[in-house]
Amino acid sequence: MKIILSSKTEFVSHRRIVSPARKVPRRHNGVSGKHPSIKNQKVLRYESTLERDFMLSLEFDLEVDSFVEQPLTIYYHKVQDSEQAIRRNLRYTPDLVIYYYPQLRRRPAICEVKPERLLIKNADEYLPKFMAAELFCREYGFDFLKVTEKSVPAEFVSNINDLYPHKIAEPKVDPERKIRDFFLAHHDRFVKAGELFSRFAGDPEFGDALRRLIAVGQIKTDLRKIICRESIFHMEV
Repeated sequence: MKIILSSKTEFVSHRRIVSPARKVPRRHNGVSGKHPSIKNQKVLRYESTLERDFMLSLEFDLEVDSFVEQPLTIYYHKVQDSEQAIRRNLRYTPDLVIYYYPQLRRRPAICEVKPERLLIKNADEYLPKFMAAELFCREYGFDFLKVTEKSVPAEFVSNINDLYPHKIAEPKVDPERKIRDFFLAHHDRFVKAGELFSRFAGDPEFGDALRRLIAVGQIKTDLRKIICRESIFHMEV
């Protein structure tokens, strides 16, 4: 099988995609929905819970500048090698495009977001679409990513769901100052969670103050693991 990009696939390589090429349909099963994106300062639509979780993870990716759902449609022809029969004007619309901060010099990425079981089950259906996507990426300077549930494990999703509202919360000046002072008292600024929790036990504002500091990246911890008393927090100056 051979894939040829159609002349209908017109793309200006230096132009950043800022809006969807296709509207996400509303689904009666409740899987589709809206993601209020802080990075993009607008609402994006998703078609699955995995897309929703992946969008949320991008909000916490320090290398990601912006992302757009249903960013473009790739038109292609499929040629069967055995009979040279051509199926014309097939189309594929990937789920997302991701743009990274310019100083990183990373190529933008086109993403297909699907559970691994569906990629395996529908491999024959997806193969020509993915071949067209890879051909498009080579021609126009993108990377092509297949995103599965392995990219957004349950523990990570639970943590960032809890933290996301705190990204735009008003700072709690006094509690946050006390937390920073506690870290500065440790010469390497690494603190075990249990030690921090014990120090501020009984402070009603501590929880929200700590969540905001983690959400905005001032305090680091491994969000892919359940946060417990053994977790390690680190504050960067």
